[in-house]
Amino acid sequence: MHKQEGLSETRFTVDYMDTTMQVFLFIREYLATHLWPPTLKEIAVGCGLVWPSSVIRHLDRLEGWGLITRAPGRARSIALTDKGQTFSP
Repeated sequence: MHKQEGLSETRFTVDYMDTTMQVFLFIREYLATHLWPPTLKEIAVGCGLVWPSSVIRHLDRLEGWGLITRAPGRARSIALTDKGQTFSP
């Protein structure tokens, strides 16, 4: 029983990481195509996420990893760091 709980928890972590990478790749592609950052809603729609608040959690993770930066309180302030520009998932 404990193995199954751990397996389920691992699956959630892997799925969450996959979604975070999907958000990262969407942002990188969007920046290359449009030359300005996407909105939270555009990221949500582009990645199949229902709530913009879920996008914020993924952005927090990407920022923690040093792949993006954001300016608090500013719309469309997502930028790739040097690490984010060269990162290959």
